Amino acid sequence: MKATPARDLAARAEQIKEAIALLQLEIQQLESEGNFAPTDTWVMRYKARSQKGYYWYYKLQAREAIFPQATDSTKRSKYKHLGKAGSPEHIDAVIQVARRGKIDALQRAMSSLYESWLSLYEESQPESTPPNTSK
Repeated sequence: MKATPARDLAARAEQIKEAIALLQLEIQQLESEGNFAPTDTWVMRYKARSQKGYYWYYKLQAREAIFPQATDSTKRSKYKHLGKAGSPEHIDAVIQVARRGKIDALQRAMSSLYESWLSLYEESQPESTPPNTSK
């Protein structure tokens, strides 16, 4: 059976659909593995000073104030203190940020595939010729 342009188009559309489903499945798997950091957050290292010297600490930082403040939970902060390197909070935050990055990348890939699917739809439409305006 000879492949027609319509069959080729349908086959490509099906491949895109299957790829999107695969990426959705990967996102669901990542979400089931545990919590993930909010969008636009990252782990930062900062130096704190005490009477005995300097210490490195870690914080989860966001572009906007989204974390409850330690002193007043009704107010929000851009920072969430994580403690020293290797603390459970620090390690958990790093894993959550990594998980968020993976989810974001998969969502971008899905968006790209969806746009490709839309271009297939446009490809399937007969080309319209502009009306003849010459007299």
